[in-house]
Amino acid sequence: MFTLPFPAKFSLQRYLFKRLKRENKTELTARRIYILPSREGMTFAIVIFLLLSGAMNYNNSLLFIYTFLLAGMGIITMYHTHNNLLHVVCHAVATPAVFAGEKLHVPVQLFLKPGQTNTRYSLELKLANIKFKNKKDRLKTDEQNQYFDLQPAENRQACFIINTEKRGYTDPPELILASRYPFGLLRAWSNLLLEQKYLVYPRPLSKAALEKINFSSEDGKGDTGKGFDEFKELREKQPSDSYTHVHWKAYARNETMLVKQYGGSVSENIFLRWDDFPQFDTEKRLSLLCRLLIDASQQQQIFSLQLPGELIPPGTGKVHLHQCLKALALFPATSEAGL
Repeated sequence: MFTLPFPAKFSLQRYLFKRLKRENKTELTARRIYILPSREGMTFAIVIFLLLSGAMNYNNSLLFIYTFLLAGMGIITMYHTHNNLLHVVCHAVATPAVFAGEKLHVPVQLFLKPGQTNTRYSLELKLANIKFKNKKDRLKTDEQNQYFDLQPAENRQACFIINTEKRGYTDPPELILASRYPFGLLRAWSNLLLEQKYLVYPRPLSKAALEKINFSSEDGKGDTGKGFDEFKELREKQPSDSYTHVHWKAYARNETMLVKQYGGSVSENIFLRWDDFPQFDTEKRLSLLCRLLIDASQQQQIFSLQLPGELIPPGTGKVHLHQCLKALALFPATSEAGL
């Protein structure tokens, strides 16, 4: 079978996806299913043509019967291949947020429309690969191809892993659901453009990079904490100590990292403000605030966050941390220009 070069093939896929709009739940109707002969199907068609030519040339009735029998099998195969995808419903499932640079797991749920009684066999769900230009990257995503049967009243869940590079909301990847059932002579497929918003937090600044930051001692904005307890003493920082307790003024003077020790039983209230770090650009500030929020949460401290136009009151716990990280993730990239 003649195979189109990769650029031509994938430009066709991009065109087909541009005709679609994202839907939270997609049902495969007859208008959404494409069907073409496979390599084996093209070979099968050539054999039928040769048999027909021989039957006509030699006027052989037995050869005519055999030719029409194979042609009838091909037509019936087309019907079953098409119907094997008909009325399959696909739905993207929500998943917890991840940090930029981490792998995002995208669950996809498949089931049959209520009222369907026939099992769907040998379904293939794969990434569309329309965003990859070289063959090596496409082969890597082919390792995630999933094959399964789908029975009536069954909910089948497939999961794909994609890379995250930017913060904010990201959409599910383009998917293709295909089938070669029953004989592999034809390939039916449908392009899936599912609707679901996956949240990606900013990439947190590493602790090693945080230690190298030179916080100015003149502007007095290096100290991000404001405690309610009585200050007790300064001591050398231990690996388990949070960076939000670091006394940045002392660190800037003598290059010795000291942490503030408080007395009493009430936790320190950490107040993180966007304006405390004017020396950094937008993304660096977001990464730094992300790191400080994570450290404060791990230390079970009360913390609050102030961004331009938004103030999150003091709180603690996973829900409060998610609220703060979500505000960082959705922070406009151009906001710094308006400050």
